Amino acid sequence: MTDYNLKTQARLETLLSASTSTGAGTAVNQSVENPTFQVTGLSTTSTITVAIQVTQDDTNYVTSGLSFTANGVGRYTGWYSKVRANITAYTSTDLDAVTVTGMV
Repeated sequence: MTDYNLKTQARLETLLSASTSTGAGTAVNQSVENPTFQVTGLSTTSTITVAIQVTQDDTNYVTSGLSFTANGVGRYTGWYSKVRANITAYTSTDLDAVTVTGMV
């Protein structure tokens, strides 16, 4: 009997690095199911929303259901072709530099 339960190694990827405006970061291949993400750089005086977006066709991105409005860690359930972080709202008096990393 063939064992199709392939295990892959999670890797740390930077999805956004010190971003100070709205927009999507570079998409990376997702290699594990249920990846985790960490968002840093948001101050308490800012209004910033970071959405974790996914795609199956490498063209049309949708929100995974995971978004951040404060520093934190989270994950979504599922397996997709690619994942990216997207700052969908950015208002900051402190010029917050947002960084998003993920174990994907």
